[in-house]
Amino acid sequence: SFVTGDFTGDGSVDGADLDAWQAGFGSFGGVILDDGDAERDGDVDGSDFLAWQRAAQTTEPIAANQAVPEPSSLAILFVAMALASARRQ
Repeated sequence: SFVTGDFTGDGSVDGADLDAWQAGFGSFGGVILDDGDAERDGDVDGSDFLAWQRAAQTTEPIAANQAVPEPSSLAILFVAMALASARRQ
């Protein structure tokens, strides 16, 4: 089955598919899905990128080991920025 934005045909929409789109970007006439033609309209353009982007946002699972900043880290950053700003004045 066809997954919009899956230019590599591996069943997932990921960075490898973005690489395929980038390689084909600007091509027209005789292009195929593997070249990055998500819309199958004979060219590889920004519309195909948007199709890939939409599919990537809905199909990419969040990795269990993906780093997520802790809320306290953001608080420390804002305090540091406020102190640095106060010293300049």
